[in-house]
Amino acid sequence: MAALVMLCWVVMSSSPPSPMELQTQLNTAIAEGSPTFTIPVGVYDFNNTNFEIHNAQNINIKAEADGVMFIFYQTTGVNISNSENVFVSNLAINYTALHATHWGFPGITYNVLNSTNITSEDITIYQAPYFSVTAFNGGGNHVFARFNLPNDTAVDPTNHRQLNQFPHQRDGFHVTDLRQGVTVRDSVGGFVGDDFFNSHTTISLVFEVEEPDTLLILTPHYSNGPKNTYYGTNVILENLRQGDSVSFYAFPTCALPQKCNITQPTYEDFAINQQGNTAYTVAGSPQQIMNSTILDNAQDWAKKLQQETGVISFYANDMWRVKFTNPLPSSIVQGSLVNLDSFSTPGTILLNNSFEKTRYHIGRFKSVGGKIINNTFALAGGRYIELAPLLQFFEGTLPYVKDVEITGNTFVNMGNETFNCYAFCISKDNCANCSDSIFAKNISIYDNHYVNTTIW
Repeated sequence: MAALVMLCWVVMSSSPPSPMELQTQLNTAIAEGSPTFTIPVGVYDFNNTNFEIHNAQNINIKAEADGVMFIFYQTTGVNISNSENVFVSNLAINYTALHATHWGFPGITYNVLNSTNITSEDITIYQAPYFSVTAFNGGGNHVFARFNLPNDTAVDPTNHRQLNQFPHQRDGFHVTDLRQGVTVRDSVGGFVGDDFFNSHTTISLVFEVEEPDTLLILTPHYSNGPKNTYYGTNVILENLRQGDSVSFYAFPTCALPQKCNITQPTYEDFAINQQGNTAYTVAGSPQQIMNSTILDNAQDWAKKLQQETGVISFYANDMWRVKFTNPLPSSIVQGSLVNLDSFSTPGTILLNNSFEKTRYHIGRFKSVGGKIINNTFALAGGRYIELAPLLQFFEGTLPYVKDVEITGNTFVNMGNETFNCYAFCISKDNCANCSDSIFAKNISIYDNHYVNTTIW
């Protein structure tokens, strides 16, 4: 039976509860304001349902010991949403019947949505269908400490080859559109099918100027799945509030070289130039646009934009009416780029981690004031950290990444050109390196180590 002891939920039973019972007990503890909830030792098979930590405040959710395993199926996982000041520790996560694919299955594994000050420690994730750890929207300032993303040691008995080189099928850690960035520290593992980490914001687009002080703004979505579920579906604009800051930029002459009609473009042709002399202040909560005619027109326009510029194909059904405190400059038109300054994921820190083996890059890091310190990165397919906006995928911050410190890191078998500050220019011949790029300012890179070895 479950009993409320000193306002703390503990299990008084010789056998663990069922996953449904555990979820019900947690919901009750959250509703009653308990400061602690203890998960008893056991294997919990949630199958195709999430373990939800929702509307939680000021609670410590901890496993009783090292023997707590959560099992999920295909695209479900731990989902922490609309919560604040929550501590979670000592969990292990795995999947049944998770087939290896190149692009994974869109879903969650350990997800933090629209939350603030979530601290997660000593979490082991054996496999992930998509991104292993994600944080979208909200106040941010989360801490992910001592995570372990181990290799899959299972082998095919017919040829003794590893069944899955990348058991974590996309990014290891992926955070975006937070008021404050996250800290990832003292974590190990890797074996990811995309990047070790991503930290950025999502670029939105002006669809229509309704009034001098009012715009219809849309956020591109890579997926048409249910909103606020997994990467590519998070709704950012609904979180705008009175006093939030937004900046606008002209769509560059060349979004991608292959779509640029200039024979020999210079980096100025790729420049992202601000419209207006300042950021603009939101007057109040936005209104969602549900009119089918407007949304159909927006989707037609999105297809045209993709064809003309080379940006990724996207859905245009996440649109909001946003009113500002003052009239906006006339230079802001349909297609202007929108940077939600208040949700730019600033100050992300990667500290004392050791990650090895990716299919693609070390990571994409667009966090103003961020730090990458004393980490080891080995065997990344793409071999670089991207420190610039990536317009093709609507990744900011705009107009450039700035004030980033990268020091004390070790890069194994990746050469010594591990930093990309030109992004969608494809080649630094068109743009520039980190010391004089128009997409990266005050990037401090020093005292890093580059190791080539056959032993790893």
